Amino acid sequence: KLKRAKEQGYPCFSFEYFPPKNKQGLMNLTERIRRMQCTQPLWVDITHSKSSKTMELAESLLDYTSVDIMVHLSMTNMTKKDLTQFLDSCKDVGIRNILAIRGDPPRGY
Repeated sequence: KLKRAKEQGYPCFSFEYFPPKNKQGLMNLTERIRRMQCTQPLWVDITHSKSSKTMELAESLLDYTSVDIMVHLSMTNMTKKDLTQFLDSCKDVGIRNILAIRGDPPRGY
């Protein structure tokens, strides 16, 4: 997509969201993203956090929108088991675009 956009001189952009922690927030954000898809972002980035509803938001967007989804994964404080479980969850729901970064180490590290 990026290559095609560049070749066509098309301005490209994406939206980044941090998933809410409760069901009402999840429903509100899903609806907002659904409405914003008319702006034709190349993708929607969902920042992962253990305490957020990353996979629920990803599944909802896959079900109710036509935007491409990318999960933004900071691997700070993730064990190998956590990472494997998360990647398996992504695969199970159909997420194929993952931006994995090391992330900032915790304070005092």
